[in-house]
Amino acid sequence: CSVCGYKITETIPKLEHVHKPADEWSHDENTHWHECSGCDEKLDEAEHIMGEWIIDKEATELEEGSKHKECSVCGYKITETIPKLEHVHKPADEWSYDENIHWHECSGCDEKLDEAEHIMGEWIVDKEATELEEGSKHKECSVCGYKITETIPKLEHVHKPADEWSHDENTHWHECSGCDEKLDEAEHIMGEWVIDKEATELEEGSKHKECSVCGYTVTEPIPQIGNVDTEVENDGTAPAVTVPAEDKKALEDEVLTDEDREAIENGADVKIVLSVKDAGATAPEEDKAAVSASAGEYTVGQYLDIELFKSVDGVRTDISEVNNAITVVIALPQNLVGTDGRSFAVIRVHEGAVNFLSDLDSDPNTVTIMTDKFSTYALVYNDVQAPPTPPTIPTIPSVHQHAFADWQRDFSSHWRSCVFCGLRIDVAPHSFVNGVCTVCGYLDISYVSEATETVDDTVEVVVPTEGRDLSGSEEVVK
Repeated sequence: CSVCGYKITETIPKLEHVHKPADEWSHDENTHWHECSGCDEKLDEAEHIMGEWIIDKEATELEEGSKHKECSVCGYKITETIPKLEHVHKPADEWSYDENIHWHECSGCDEKLDEAEHIMGEWIVDKEATELEEGSKHKECSVCGYKITETIPKLEHVHKPADEWSHDENTHWHECSGCDEKLDEAEHIMGEWVIDKEATELEEGSKHKECSVCGYTVTEPIPQIGNVDTEVENDGTAPAVTVPAEDKKALEDEVLTDEDREAIENGADVKIVLSVKDAGATAPEEDKAAVSASAGEYTVGQYLDIELFKSVDGVRTDISEVNNAITVVIALPQNLVGTDGRSFAVIRVHEGAVNFLSDLDSDPNTVTIMTDKFSTYALVYNDVQAPPTPPTIPTIPSVHQHAFADWQRDFSSHWRSCVFCGLRIDVAPHSFVNGVCTVCGYLDISYVSEATETVDDTVEVVVPTEGRDLSGSEEVVK
């Protein structure tokens, strides 16, 4: 009772069994259920509702994997092994290679993937070879980049001549920049001497010549110019002898050779000497005999030995004959002059030939002859008042001493001729002054006509003849 607490007790019949499923699912490999806490009945039994496989561990080519799936109701799990993966080649990103081929290495095996021979490009020069150093070059595979490197041998030597010539005193050449060889070597081609400073008789000069190829220059001094002296030497016992200056010059022109002139240019002194000696005691007897046999009405006054020689730098050369006769003026010895009417001449004996040389002047104190041979001479005289008949001289045909007459002339030129053979010398055109040749006196009539065409008077032209004949008179042309 709610008031007193009285209790009535009755037995309550057993309840009808009511299943009380467990909160958790029970399961086997096929089904799941709730167990009843009061009996063995499997409550809510049903097949699993399996989800998708869940990979717990990925399989690899080296290891198995694992996976599971579970019932979405009870959580029952099925676990299975995932077999190792079948090998799939995984080529490396980079190429591998040897000297012949290239390939991709597989990360999972030793197989060479994409193996092929190299595709080599052209050689690329990394360092040029020179004649002194080797060079280097490479080429590479266009696929994998494999490089082959090779040495480029030293270059075979190629001469590289310098631009400028080198030279010594004998030859010139181009130096090679890479070796010691002399390229294009040849002897100098020297030009002509060029006078830099003329030599004089007081001072040396200088000259040079140079090679037309390399410019090498040779310089030499020019010696002082030597002296040429033409003189007459007298031993003191012979009469005085003179030679006109123009004959001395002609003698120099004839007897000096090219070698002599070169020696003079190089400083040698030259003497041309007409030597006159008394030959009374030295003339060959055969020469004296020839003179005596030829003298006729003439008497020998004195024998003379007349020699001609030249001395070039002290070396003497005798000259027995010249091509052009020279004038020789012999002063008569005092013991031979003074007799009125005495005439003089000269007999010359040369290599056996005898020649009578007449006196060509009118001076009573001298004998003038022209001669081209030098040997034994005899000064002879004749006291007959009338002009003596020249002695008969044995002569060799066509051999004679030239004797040149006074000037001869025509309208254009003048000359002198030998009275014996007609040889002409001194041929030259007239040299007119106011219509008259100053050499031979020839009168140009045309000039006179022009000068006097308005004058009726006679024109008188006085032409000096001194030097053209022996009288010294004047020739008057009207």
